[in-house]
Amino acid sequence: MPPALARWLAARGHQADPAADVLGPQADDRAIWTRAVETGAIVITKDSDYLGLASRVGGARVVLVRCGNLKLAPFRDWFDARVQAMEQLLAMGETVVELR
Repeated sequence: MPPALARWLAARGHQADPAADVLGPQADDRAIWTRAVETGAIVITKDSDYLGLASRVGGARVVLVRCGNLKLAPFRDWFDARVQAMEQLLAMGETVVELR
């Protein structure tokens, strides 16, 4: 997730740490997934490879963002329109949430 989105989520009361800040910019999907499993974090990503990790490996949750490439302000607006539904689904225990 971009650092600006992490700051925006943090302002909404969520702990949000970009993987590059925590694990370094070269961290691969498996390292990010392992960290999420260890810490109980939710991976927010556009990378559909995480659906495979969620189904094959399990242990962590993923929010798959399905939107085109947007500049930050339009992306925040797009995300903001969906964040309440995302929060509700995660609170219900969903392990995979797709935002469209």
